[in-house]
Amino acid sequence: MTIKKPENLIEWLRALPKETEWAEFKVNNSKSDSVGKYVSALANSAIYNGEAHGFLVFGIEDGTHNLVGTKVDLASEKVGGESFLHWLNKMLSPSLNIEHCRHEVDGKFVEILRIDPAY
Repeated sequence: MTIKKPENLIEWLRALPKETEWAEFKVNNSKSDSVGKYVSALANSAIYNGEAHGFLVFGIEDGTHNLVGTKVDLASEKVGGESFLHWLNKMLSPSLNIEHCRHEVDGKFVEILRIDPAY
């Protein structure tokens, strides 16, 4: 499944009153081990909270939900010579379906990881 209207998803997530157990906002922190831990936690929290997906979003400030953009580009990041997204999928156990989307809004880039829970 692909994110067909990322701008609608971004606005829906920004409209949340605060971060949730299944939606996390970051600006530029893309350390591979931290992202892996967030993805795993968001997948588990989505199950626990009855949500269809977890979301890790770069380019939105946590407290204000302002769209500030990000310098993170997960599709071009590397870990040990391999693409970050491939590395992430390989390292997670159980395997998770993770969809990546990079979208530009008003000249600012937003990176979205939509994480399907592993049942």
